[in-house]
Amino acid sequence: ARSCSSHRLLQPIQTAFMIPRCVPALIGGVVLGALTGVGLLVADLGPAVAALGGVGVLAAVVGFGVYAALVAFRKERYELYPNHLRCHHGGLVSDELTELDVRNITHVKLRLPWIRHKLFGVGDVFVESAGSGGSEVALNSIQDPERVYDEVQQLMQRNGYSLARGEVLHEEQPDLIGVVQRGQAA
Repeated sequence: ARSCSSHRLLQPIQTAFMIPRCVPALIGGVVLGALTGVGLLVADLGPAVAALGGVGVLAAVVGFGVYAALVAFRKERYELYPNHLRCHHGGLVSDELTELDVRNITHVKLRLPWIRHKLFGVGDVFVESAGSGGSEVALNSIQDPERVYDEVQQLMQRNGYSLARGEVLHEEQPDLIGVVQRGQAA
C-alpha cells in the first residue's frame, strides 16, 4: 500500500488474490485432462498417447487459468481519495473503472474469509453506493482489512456521515433447508 497527501493506493496481496482464481482452472484441468486421456484410450491410441494428451490438456488449462489470474491481478488496484473511491480491475479482454462518491455510500461490509485470513492476513471490504444498480466497490484480498474498513468509515465521517450504531432489534434470514426446498420446487 502506498499513500500520499491526497489519496491512498491499495493493491491486493498477489497469492491470496490469485489462489481462488486458479483453483477452478486446476479442477477444470484435471477433469478435462482425465476425459481427454480416457477418450484417447477408448480411441485405442495407446496408454502413452492417452497419458500425454491428458497431461497436455491439464497443463494448457491450468496455464491459461494462471495467466488469466495474473492479468487480473496486475489490473486490480484501489484508490481512496478524500471524496471518492476508485476501483480499477479487469481481465484478459476488459478493463473497468468503478468510482463511488463518498457522500453516496450506503453500506460498508467487512469479510474475513477464514482460510485466506488465517494464511495471508487478508480480507475483503465491500462498499455499496446509492445510484445505479451496480454501484459497488469490492476491495479484494487486501492486507489489514480492518484498518481499511475503519479508513472508509473515517472518510464517511469527514464527508458528513453520522455513524452512530443502533441495536438490531430483529433480523431474519431463510434457513438453508428452506432455500434448498424452494430451489427444488422451481
